[in-house]
Amino acid sequence: MRTRLSSGFLAAGLFLVGLFTGPLAAQSDPTRIHEFAGFESTTQNAFLIDGPGELLYGWIGHAGQSRRSVVWRMNRDGTGFTVLHTFGELNGDGEDPTGLILGSDQMLYGTAGDQQGQGRVFSLAIDGSNYRVIKQFSVATDQTVLPFGLMEASNGRLYGITGTGSPLGAIYGINKDGSAFQILARFQRPTTNGQYPRGQLFEGPDGWLYGVTASDRTRFLGTVYRVKPDGTGFETIHNFEGSGQGSLPDSGLVGLADGFLYGQAAGGGVNNLGGVFKLRPTGEDYQFFPTGTGGAQWYRSVTQGADGVLYGLQPGGGPTFNGTFFQLRPDGSDYETLFQFSETAMPPTGVRPKQLVRGRDGHLYCLAFQRSPIPIQSLTAFTPILLRFQHGAAVEPSLVASLDSTGPTPALRVAVTGEPGRTYELQSAGAFPASWQRIKDITTDDQGRGEFTEAIPASDPSRLFRVTAP
Repeated sequence: MRTRLSSGFLAAGLFLVGLFTGPLAAQSDPTRIHEFAGFESTTQNAFLIDGPGELLYGWIGHAGQSRRSVVWRMNRDGTGFTVLHTFGELNGDGEDPTGLILGSDQMLYGTAGDQQGQGRVFSLAIDGSNYRVIKQFSVATDQTVLPFGLMEASNGRLYGITGTGSPLGAIYGINKDGSAFQILARFQRPTTNGQYPRGQLFEGPDGWLYGVTASDRTRFLGTVYRVKPDGTGFETIHNFEGSGQGSLPDSGLVGLADGFLYGQAAGGGVNNLGGVFKLRPTGEDYQFFPTGTGGAQWYRSVTQGADGVLYGLQPGGGPTFNGTFFQLRPDGSDYETLFQFSETAMPPTGVRPKQLVRGRDGHLYCLAFQRSPIPIQSLTAFTPILLRFQHGAAVEPSLVASLDSTGPTPALRVAVTGEPGRTYELQSAGAFPASWQRIKDITTDDQGRGEFTEAIPASDPSRLFRVTAP
């Protein structure tokens, strides 16, 4: 942290001193946290989630020479890597995971394929014990298979989607003990409610479950839909138009405090390479920001950092199609490609980045893949790499004090910069050593800016100011 002192003599004879901490410049290049040596993957199927206690959890599909998928855990600094579960070591176990979440009961829940190509939902204690299958999908009884995109709703039930079956995907719900399995909605050819659901469901503040499909059956451009957790009320709230309005959403939605849902679309916009879209839960006020970054091609879309900026990944973006890390603000401004992944970077940063996650420490984490010189059963193998970006971390508050003499009475103006929508405490003192007194709370706007103005008493020879984050 850098502490700086700003001072100036003003026309009114007032000596203003502003004490503030300046935000550190974000580092564009990611930091390599961990290389999963020995867990090379032929499928580039890997994933991570944030957990409590400074821990990250995740999976790697078809890992190592045995090509057995694993669920892992490690510290956020890359130490303490531990395999919690290896698929295929138990009789009737699944393979090739397709989802993982940490439940409110501190158990891990996920989805995986199986030898019959139908899929299952499993649970696992965070220490790797008590693995069990809580739902085995069957095309004969469920008319849908290949579950993925698991999430937990506020009612404590698990919800997810399936890739095929019924015949073009479905939305399902299930209790954590495997009971009360329910198909909430099916996507079918004769109807126009969408086909081929993608990403991960999102529960809005209104209690509805929101998701996207890659096709709308009529124009094949995709939809945004919602359904109640009991399976009632299904409706399509947006049909993608293509061209300048985006198309082919391929990742789940996220909701921000501004009341909008955000997602990534693989098509439309600059060179038909997609961008970021937003809309209200009712489907109104749809906007599309063409970035040329393409879609997320994974379960989650853009992520909002503590600084209020949206950050995202495009696994095949950039001039060499190795992937990009980008930013833009929720209003679509300040778009910038912050980093281009490369196979030739030193040290290697990998390519094809997946699943940008904001950790509880405020940093952004993702997985990328480095080509391995050792094949797996004559197949090209890739070593997963865990990366951390400095972007999106908490913004240190700063202030600038100045004199406004444009009006009939000189006024003190204090401009505060910090995290968007956060409340800071402005304090004042007469001299050093300072005896700080609270003046007022300042809540920043969606750009992270706030301001305080007051008339200057003639008796004030000097003032010191500082801003703190309660």
